[in-house]
Amino acid sequence: MVNLTKVCACERREADLSHSSDAQQAGFRLFSILLCRALELGIKVKLLLLNRGFYSRDLIRYLGSYGIRYMMLIQKRNRGMRAGMDRTYTTMSPNMEMQVTFKLVTMEEKGKLLAFATNMCLKLKMIKFFRKR
Repeated sequence: MVNLTKVCACERREADLSHSSDAQQAGFRLFSILLCRALELGIKVKLLLLNRGFYSRDLIRYLGSYGIRYMMLIQKRNRGMRAGMDRTYTTMSPNMEMQVTFKLVTMEEKGKLLAFATNMCLKLKMIKFFRKR
């Protein structure tokens, strides 16, 4: 379960988003405010399901640092990706502080390759649940 005071305190501190675009900074700030408000209203967050538009290193770092479980569809940027991958992935960046590590899981559905970033063990049932949402 997510600790409300920990997450809401994070909203108030200034995150270092200087390396992100203006759109990413605005999206990240909006997301952290909305998550905090949901927790203040007593909504229990067991799992966040996010579309590829939410993918950013800042958000993955934020969710991981507060123990928030997430499953995020991501863009396939690497031609070496194939269905059935389940491995730890670290983003590429010249600055070590900007790198982030997550679990990369891929599957094929109706001839399309789907790639997910997550911080938990994914089962096929959960991926199908994500697709139905």
